[in-house]
Amino acid sequence: LSVYFLRYIIILYTMMNSVGSNNTHSTSQPSITILWATQSGHAKACARRTIRLLRSQHGYSGDIRGTCSFDDFGFDHLLSLGRNQTNSDDNSNNVTLMFVSTTGDAEQCSTIQNTWNALLSKSLAPHTTLPSLRFALFALGDRAYGPEAFCAAGRKLAARLVQLGGGVVCPLGYGDDGSPNGGVFADLDVWL
Repeated sequence: LSVYFLRYIIILYTMMNSVGSNNTHSTSQPSITILWATQSGHAKACARRTIRLLRSQHGYSGDIRGTCSFDDFGFDHLLSLGRNQTNSDDNSNNVTLMFVSTTGDAEQCSTIQNTWNALLSKSLAPHTTLPSLRFALFALGDRAYGPEAFCAAGRKLAARLVQLGGGVVCPLGYGDDGSPNGGVFADLDVWL
């Protein structure tokens, strides 16, 4: 992933290993949850490519969870990632990777619509709804639609997650369908 994200995973792993020998989780790598929102399949393909690269080029052997669309994962499950846990399933070593395509008139894809609508609920408390959510987001779009629409869905999602208390672990990545020599995949490789 981005140099920042990889550094974050390495630092988190090192911290977990240095906590002490009584920590039963001290030898495990942080778990990664991977979610996507796609209309044409590009975000899903980026997610799968990232999994392959994590395993083959970066030697990641930790747990990779989710690997599905936001709506298949479910809003309640996303909320549980962002809430403090006090049991052994604690989320302190979990990072969520998100791949979000923009569709139509700078809109969210159909595979995140239910989750997005739930995230917009006014009943969610700012800064305290997702305090344990740590995420990295790669947004997909096409610069040909202009600066306002380019990757708008991903930018909006990242802003809302931060507003609800989520923490970004590295700079947002941007994939442009119009990038030469590979489109969004060329941009993904740079971000990784």
